[in-house]
Amino acid sequence: MGFESAIGPIEAGDAVAFSPANGVDQLALSFADVDLLRFQERLEVTVAEPLLAYILSSAQIQQRLASLEAADREHRATTLRELIAEQLAVKGRIRITKDAGLFIARCP
Repeated sequence: MGFESAIGPIEAGDAVAFSPANGVDQLALSFADVDLLRFQERLEVTVAEPLLAYILSSAQIQQRLASLEAADREHRATTLRELIAEQLAVKGRIRITKDAGLFIARCP
């Protein structure tokens, strides 16, 4: 069972439509000069509980879980805890990366 089956589908809304991967092209429609400064960011998790607490604190996850019965919420949290623990047991860590950057856009 994967993350999505433990928690359910999550929709990112506008975050999918604009990103460092496509933002330069989109901003170039309105600005003469567009640059992207990329940031190298990653987190290596070696303990399950802080990662689980972080995931469960997400507003989207909270909304999704709020629609479930208490027993189902607990079951899904337990399943997610087990998935995280399994990954840590196999790999020793979970590497979380983020595609982040700063757009600099200038008018002509």
